[in-house]
Amino acid sequence: MPEMINQETRSQLANFVDRLETLYADRRGVAREITDVFKEAETAGFDKKALRVAVKLLNVGPEERAALTDVAQLYVDAISTPSGN
Repeated sequence: MPEMINQETRSQLANFVDRLETLYADRRGVAREITDVFKEAETAGFDKKALRVAVKLLNVGPEERAALTDVAQLYVDAISTPSGN
C-alpha cells in the first residue's frame, strides 16, 4: 500500500504529522501551566473546584450560563429534598 503514495502526498502527510506533534506538545505544556495556575490560586486561598466552574461559566453566554445554573440548582434542590415532599 505505501508504494501507492506519491512523494508529494508523503510530504504533505509528513507535514500534517509534524504539525500535529507540535500541537500535542504545546497542549501538554499549556495543561501543565493551567495546573500550575490552579495550584497558585489554591495556595492563595481560592477553591480550585469553584474556580474551575467559574471559568467554565464565563466561557458561555449569559443566557446559557443562567440556564446552566438554574438546572444545576434544580438538581440540587431535587436531590436534597426528602422523598415524599
